[in-house]
Amino acid sequence: MTFKFQRHCLAHNLVPSGLPHSVWRAVAMLSVLLFALLGCPGMALAKGKTVAIYVEGHDAEAVRKAIAAAVPSGVTVAETGAFNTALAEQGQKVPFGKALDGKSREKSAMRIRRAAAASGIDGTVVARVTREKKDRRVLILLISSEGPGGDLEDEVVLGAKPTKADDAKIASSVSTSLVEYRAGASGPETSSTAAKDKEKDKGEEGAAPGTDKSPAQTQEAQSAEAAEAKQQHLRGVPGRSLFEIELAGGAMGRHFGYSNGQTSNLRTYQVFPASILSLRAQLFPLADGSSTILGNIGIIAGFCRSFFLQSSLPDPITGSTVSIDTTATSYYGGLRARFPFGGENGPILGVSASYAAQGFGFSTTGYDLPDVSYTAVRPAVDARVPFGKISLLAEAGFRAVLEAGQVASRFRSPTASGIDAQLGVAYLLLPGWELRLTGDYEYYFYTFKSDLTKNDAYVAGGAVDQFFGARVGIASIF
Repeated sequence: MTFKFQRHCLAHNLVPSGLPHSVWRAVAMLSVLLFALLGCPGMALAKGKTVAIYVEGHDAEAVRKAIAAAVPSGVTVAETGAFNTALAEQGQKVPFGKALDGKSREKSAMRIRRAAAASGIDGTVVARVTREKKDRRVLILLISSEGPGGDLEDEVVLGAKPTKADDAKIASSVSTSLVEYRAGASGPETSSTAAKDKEKDKGEEGAAPGTDKSPAQTQEAQSAEAAEAKQQHLRGVPGRSLFEIELAGGAMGRHFGYSNGQTSNLRTYQVFPASILSLRAQLFPLADGSSTILGNIGIIAGFCRSFFLQSSLPDPITGSTVSIDTTATSYYGGLRARFPFGGENGPILGVSASYAAQGFGFSTTGYDLPDVSYTAVRPAVDARVPFGKISLLAEAGFRAVLEAGQVASRFRSPTASGIDAQLGVAYLLLPGWELRLTGDYEYYFYTFKSDLTKNDAYVAGGAVDQFFGARVGIASIF
């Protein structure tokens, strides 16, 4: 393999068009590495082999797709979900992060080799993309399933913005990595290294009978695993986050009306817009633990309140307009289970159960105003579907109303239920920070059994209470 051939590969853009410059340049280097592996007999991969691709960090999904497109013909790309599952079975349930650097890399490489061997994969391309203040860095690792003797590594440092000099930098870096390639031994040494890895694996996973670890050793190993998982946690991955918090402002409205009303004291009500401020959060305290199931069960909570809202209506006696201070509030708290699909940047399905309250009150009790204070048990489902930097957010819930407040108390045998829905979009500003635009709608419906023949003061067949609004906010995901 010569430097000239590498320049030829780079010059002909072996990756699809339409990707960011930093992405296809990194992919061009990976393509050269893969071709080098095909052309050098001492390396692990050859035609007819299978390679897995694992990418994490900034624009991970775009990088992964581009790498897959650059894999030469004759090499099969393993299915991503199956390999990620195999990694999880080896104990790698969170992104590698800094565990790909320094002394931690050996342990990470062993997990990758075990996952690859279990999946029948001959080699794994691991890439971590990071963006710093003054440059962009792409760490490349090619990990052979047969042992470190077949590994290859490189790191490309590019400027903060794409330039014409990037091609020369990447080509030079690839050339240097091939010269300094650590394949000093093949065959016997590789087998020896693989045997050492196997012995080390045995030591980690449990020795032969009679050589069990002491409780102190076991506790120390568990503490090290927990510390490693904490270190490996990547900010900004919704399907693996420890917590999310959203602060937003917006506007809301309300429309209340009766059906089949038979008395003159049934007042309808409508208002829009009213300024609101909301805070929403969710916490997954065991997200970095060893249990995937418990790590995806979290606590959710939220609060919203209106500001500077007044209701204007005519006084029935004087006919003058009366302004009444009005307050709209809502809050909820409960549990949520999330089910991420397709890796760290894939869709997420959520199921939750919470206690929800919503109130709309007036500073006076007169005028037959529709003062309400709903409390309900709220089961709900939600989904997050990413499309690059943009994610579609959706949620729907049912409200089994426990209490409804003053409106219900005016009628005979009242019943009330409700449904709600939310639809929004999130835009990734920076890793761990999103701009969100969300619209929401709540619909409560009543039935009454009041009767004029029984001298009921308020008579109607039912009522409908609708709340609607939109909010714009910033969300932090960690």
